[in-house]
Amino acid sequence: MLQQIYRDPHRVRHLMSPPLGEYLSAFAKAELDQGFARLTLHTHLRVLGKLNLWLQDRGIAAQQLSVDHLKRLQRDGCWRKALWRHGHDVLARFLRYLQTTGVAKISEQRQRKSARNRLLDGFERYLREQRGLSKWTIGRYTSEIRKFLKSRKGPLRLRQLRPSDIYRYVIDAATRTGRAGSKGVVTSLRSFLRWLTTRGAVSSVLQASVPMIANRKLKSVPAVLAAAEVNRLVHSCNLRTTKGRRDRAIILLLARLGLRAGEVVSLRLNDINWQAGVLCVRRKGGRADSMPLPPEVGTAVAFYLRNYRPKCSEPRVFTCVRAPHRGLGHSSTVSSIVATALRRAGLNPPNTGAHLLRHTLASSLLGRGAGLGEIGQLLGHQAQASTEVYSKVDIRGLRSVAQPWPGGAK
Repeated sequence: MLQQIYRDPHRVRHLMSPPLGEYLSAFAKAELDQGFARLTLHTHLRVLGKLNLWLQDRGIAAQQLSVDHLKRLQRDGCWRKALWRHGHDVLARFLRYLQTTGVAKISEQRQRKSARNRLLDGFERYLREQRGLSKWTIGRYTSEIRKFLKSRKGPLRLRQLRPSDIYRYVIDAATRTGRAGSKGVVTSLRSFLRWLTTRGAVSSVLQASVPMIANRKLKSVPAVLAAAEVNRLVHSCNLRTTKGRRDRAIILLLARLGLRAGEVVSLRLNDINWQAGVLCVRRKGGRADSMPLPPEVGTAVAFYLRNYRPKCSEPRVFTCVRAPHRGLGHSSTVSSIVATALRRAGLNPPNTGAHLLRHTLASSLLGRGAGLGEIGQLLGHQAQASTEVYSKVDIRGLRSVAQPWPGGAK
């Protein structure tokens, strides 16, 4: 691989020298697979070549390389210019590569997990294996429980937890995050305490002590866009750039099929059957639904994949524009894409996330005579109550069932 990157044999011999030489070629190939340009890879290999010389001078083998060595290297004054822009990230990625391939050992400090981390690992396995939650939901739950455990000062003693501790933590969280955020806190805590109860680690009284958060589902009307505004949003993307082509395909999936942001993130290349024009959507709870792929949406996705998507080994459809070309990290990335497009189109709705387009599609279908059952099936709702919220935006239907005002019109 190094011979394909460099024409100068002296440079290749320099990089192939021990202690890192036998690993640099495979690392360079992995970097190319992640979408890094060859010019950028030259910079990465120049940094690793300096690291190789530094290890040679001190007699350190590749198997001994650790985070402590990299910290010592970064404190070296003559390295500051070399590490100014790319070096720190390159060194961290190379060490991670050596550790994942089994060349370098993970430090004992990282191997020895604290009681809190072991507890979180067990809770994460429970959510994944027994509850069947998605990795994004698991991450949200474990992140909240990590905060809760961090708030407990001193050694972790679950038997000393009291209902007043749980109540006080929820109240403090509610003041920080508001009603919407506190609902997530309560859900995570209740799930965590339920798991601890099944293990016999705490009393069942703790689970019942988590306070309820008022949740009036039907108190508000979903924010929606007009059909002309949706078209403005779609056409606001710059079709001369990779980002614009990617964002347009994402917005069309949201606006024409009503997908959730997480469903767009998890969409894989083999989920699209181009011959049949069918899309496999990974729903909540591990379910998978087949949906027809409209020509407008299919054309946008296909054009992005053929002409603009970076060449990489990532199995997911939508990737980061800049290297490393990984799949989009979280559903919030999709919501940010929608929010940016709304600002670009000059639209200012009360809600700017990806769900805005889902609400818009449902309201549009309802206005054209579709039933709530059909809309719920399209959106992948498991409970009819999730679809009933859209009945409030059917003003024409509501007028037909409105009762006269007592005492006559005012």
